Amino acid sequence: RYRVNQANDLMAQQRKEAREALTIDLPSRRIGSKVVNLHNVGKAYDGRWILRHIDYKLHPDARIGIVGPNGAGKTTLLRLIAQRIEPDEGKVSVGSTIHYGWYGQDPRPIPDTTRVHAAVREHLDEVRLESGIKVSGSQMLERFQFTRDQQQSTVADLSGGERRRLELLLSLMEAPNLLLMDEPTNDLDIDTLNVLEEYLDAWDGALVVSSHDRYFLDRVCTDILSIEPDGSVRHHPGGWSAYREAALSQRSTARSGVSTRPDRPRQQRTKLTYNDKRELDRITRRIPKLEERKAALTAALDESADDYERTLELSQELAGILDELDTSETRWLELTEKAEQLAADADAL
Repeated sequence: RYRVNQANDLMAQQRKEAREALTIDLPSRRIGSKVVNLHNVGKAYDGRWILRHIDYKLHPDARIGIVGPNGAGKTTLLRLIAQRIEPDEGKVSVGSTIHYGWYGQDPRPIPDTTRVHAAVREHLDEVRLESGIKVSGSQMLERFQFTRDQQQSTVADLSGGERRRLELLLSLMEAPNLLLMDEPTNDLDIDTLNVLEEYLDAWDGALVVSSHDRYFLDRVCTDILSIEPDGSVRHHPGGWSAYREAALSQRSTARSGVSTRPDRPRQQRTKLTYNDKRELDRITRRIPKLEERKAALTAALDESADDYERTLELSQELAGILDELDTSETRWLELTEKAEQLAADADAL
């Protein structure tokens, strides 16, 4: 995804015009002091616990990002908070003022033959904005950059990104005060993402989001919940960058500690498979090279600010480097956490 700060200056005017056409000014509801409380919550699938022993209290001003490896239970945790699924142990209690907004990866059950304007009108015929002005569903669609022709088309005719934009509009039109978002940046264009981020900055409700988009997590979240290998969750103040720096520092310290204990060789303590060890070694060598290339590209972008084509080329490469760096660091954390868990299991024997 092309979201590189250095390129924004060059294309600022084009994006300014797009952002002016796309504005989010939607109603909200009062939120009470009690939002959602999780009491010793756990969830299992096929006899295996995915999440367990979760005690957490959401506050009215929450801006929470959920992180963890693929399959760790991020979407499951969101669904538990939303009361879309029942826990297999514990209890989820919700405040009396809470009105959920859900924007997930699962599409809304809108028949393909439904016309776009009808999908919005069936949802809400008109909306009173924060400014007090009443607007029709058609006007709301225009605010979300749906042309008159697109409004008359069927849902089946929409592209994947257009359908996601429609579902985002429907979610926000419900005036939630607790918004739950599962991979919200998937298929949304850059301008919609920028405006969504600005909207969330000024929004008065609580937000819980699961995303692999580290930039988005840094932009909208003030706290991180990480799903641990044992299915518990751990709270980390700060956004994704603060969490990542702390986690990398902690893992590095842990690895140093393991390597200096004389009573058992490090290889026996981690017990990673041969392939996992090779992958961990490869990633450990690869990350510094990615950091070096990132620094070089950033410097080159500063020098080529007046050259549109060169800036675009460098920015696209930088976006790829940032994606690979995020993926590599996430995988490094997964493997080191796995090694720690195996070591803990071995020590417990």
